[in-house]
Amino acid sequence: MDLRRAMPDDVPKIFTLEASSFADPWSERDIFATVCSEGGICFVAAEEEEVIGYVFGRLIAPEAEIYRIAVREDKRKRGVGYRLLSYMMKTERGHGLETAFLEVRESNKAAISLYSAFGFQEIGIRKNYYQNPIENAVIMLYGEKKY
Repeated sequence: MDLRRAMPDDVPKIFTLEASSFADPWSERDIFATVCSEGGICFVAAEEEEVIGYVFGRLIAPEAEIYRIAVREDKRKRGVGYRLLSYMMKTERGHGLETAFLEVRESNKAAISLYSAFGFQEIGIRKNYYQNPIENAVIMLYGEKKY
């Protein structure tokens, strides 16, 4: 498995994975804009030219917000998500990352377990944050928030 920054040529493959992973997928245009944006966090896991996972976010040092992470269904529970997060954190530390935030569906126990195993902590709830279906979001933090 190859872990690397996403490239514009990856966008159609990322979109295919995005559309199969989320009820409210981003458009190819939104994915392309994120891949090409300054401060965008865009990494993929690839096998033989196939994108099997990705993580998207934004870094405004020292904080990052993780927007999306997905792994192809047949590759889940094999450490791909954990390795993507680890690679992203190590790479972005070089750009000033100290803390990271994310929201996750309250019912997504597998993702919450992954984030907890990685070191994220639950710090709050956003009521009715998600649509399709309406659901609360669990807010999670990696690192120590400095106020």
